[in-house]
Amino acid sequence: MTLRQPWPRRAVGAVRCGAVPLLWSAAVEHGPHGVRVNAVADGAVRTPQMSDIASASIFLPFPLAACITGQTLVADGERREVPVHRPSAIGGE
Repeated sequence: MTLRQPWPRRAVGAVRCGAVPLLWSAAVEHGPHGVRVNAVADGAVRTPQMSDIASASIFLPFPLAACITGQTLVADGERREVPVHRPSAIGGE
């Protein structure tokens, strides 16, 4: 099997794969205490779309997002390189 991505991109992908289960665990652990745990993923973004990432980051703490926890919000300007696994519930059930 040949890895086609350059080393830095593979490393970033590996770190992100480990961050998602950590996010879910933190959401389950701290959710009963009223703490919401979410992440914003940047994806393939060019500099002008940095405002999209900022907007997503600003949205999550507001009351309108009170029901969102344990999620990764992808702000990539619809340039997703790979599909994101979306389990039906926290814990992958």
